[in-house]
Amino acid sequence: MIKVCISILTVLLLVSGAFSQRNGSLDKTKITVKFVSAPGTPVVTKAPLKYNKLFAFSCQLDDGLEDIYTHGFPFLNGGAVGGITYPGLSYTDGCGHDIKFKMSSSIFSMDSSQTVDVHDPATGWAFLIKWPQLNGIYQNGWGISNHGLTNQSGDYEYSTARNHSYVKRMTQPATPEGVHMGIFVNPNGDPAFTPFAAQNGYRVCFREGVYFGKPSFNVSSTWPQGPVDMGRTNFYTGIDIAKLVDNIANASVNDEHHWGVAFSHSITNGTWGYDFDTFKLKMTTIATKYGKAGGDNIWMTTEEEVLDYFLLSPYLTVHTLTTGNEMVISFSGSLPTDFRFYAVSLLVDAAVNIQSIAMQGPGAITFNGVGTNKSLINLTWDKAALLPDTIDPAVKDAETWVSKTEKARTQKNANIAVDYVNILPNGPTRDGFRSRLCAISGIKYPPYFCALSVEDGLPGSFDIFPNPAREELFIKAGIIIEKITMLNVIGETVLEQAVKSRDVQINVSSVRPGIYFLKIDAGGKTFLRKVLVNP
Repeated sequence: MIKVCISILTVLLLVSGAFSQRNGSLDKTKITVKFVSAPGTPVVTKAPLKYNKLFAFSCQLDDGLEDIYTHGFPFLNGGAVGGITYPGLSYTDGCGHDIKFKMSSSIFSMDSSQTVDVHDPATGWAFLIKWPQLNGIYQNGWGISNHGLTNQSGDYEYSTARNHSYVKRMTQPATPEGVHMGIFVNPNGDPAFTPFAAQNGYRVCFREGVYFGKPSFNVSSTWPQGPVDMGRTNFYTGIDIAKLVDNIANASVNDEHHWGVAFSHSITNGTWGYDFDTFKLKMTTIATKYGKAGGDNIWMTTEEEVLDYFLLSPYLTVHTLTTGNEMVISFSGSLPTDFRFYAVSLLVDAAVNIQSIAMQGPGAITFNGVGTNKSLINLTWDKAALLPDTIDPAVKDAETWVSKTEKARTQKNANIAVDYVNILPNGPTRDGFRSRLCAISGIKYPPYFCALSVEDGLPGSFDIFPNPAREELFIKAGIIIEKITMLNVIGETVLEQAVKSRDVQINVSSVRPGIYFLKIDAGGKTFLRKVLVNP
């Protein structure tokens, strides 16, 4: 058997070949570098790692324990734990801006019965992170990975696809249409999950028994082509992640740049990982040596951000045009549409000094090197500005799973379809999908799901505001409303109010933050509207 060795970017490009791609607004981004005199032929190259760091390190906590939010997040990002306020741990972007250390949480969403949401603030498991907490860390750049629907092996296809749809549904407060996870962590290290993760677009599966990537690998090296399974180092008492990071840094010589991933289950319980004092000590040691206070050569971020940087590179072409004392850097390429991070770091090397650097079009830059002949330019794009022509993925997913449900008529397909339909905003598109599902016999839907929506014929105007709400929710209708019922995503009543008015005011200050449905009884019919409650 012959093993073919190709570059990691090529291997990952093969895996990502099925990505939906768009040209977007990439060609509208221009960076103008002005020199003190004609520069000859300046050289512009992509940095192997973002911010031109020497090496990358990622750290995960499996199973979604709450201490990643109560302890890890405030310690690394800055915040209070047990009455002590921590400043956070940082490196820089190479251009004078601090960036906090980040981690990620791999989560399952339900208990073994597949009926209890284990992250629900009211009824979930007390020791697991809650949805509002997950939304909070995600909005600060931290990662969420798919760890299957439950903490059990088996039912591979459904476990993979349903956790993906359910997490998207529950994280809409964090980002429009919810978190699109790109990293899969095989439950119990079971390799049978991998093909189903690949079918659902996951780029990498982390699992036990795989040695590629463990403890690190050179991102510029060649490696045997095969399934994109990767290994991680399990840290617990006796495993020193500070020494692990030393080894990653020491391996990053002679134009090698290594990336390694470590994981555990807890940072407050030494039985399942580190106790908090050990976690603080090891992370502080890493930051002191390789962060802002030390060599400032670590890229300490999520697996998703590292992979997005690698995977974007083959799709992104950099062009330069030098006229007189100015060089214009422009870009082209058909880009994947399901990334979270769109970024490139560029290294400029010229024969004369740089006078100024400016950008126009989509994107944002930081840079250094003005007054010298070398520069680091970090360019990031907001996805909405970069890819405004992206096909609405929620509509595409809803169509896929509604069609599957119509064909197979299974409860499990319907569960996934309901998640994607509920992600859509109220309107004819959502109503069309809902009507198709509710026409299928033998399927059990949430009690609110097949109620009429507000677009199904409620006379006159109908306004709900503010949405999201924090304390008060106001409803104005063209007809008399008899009753308002607020339901959570699994159909449980959290609030009920009898009214006889066109104008209704509801106090939601006691309702936990999250996604809810208003069931509105008016004119002898029942109507539905989705609302968000924010903290």
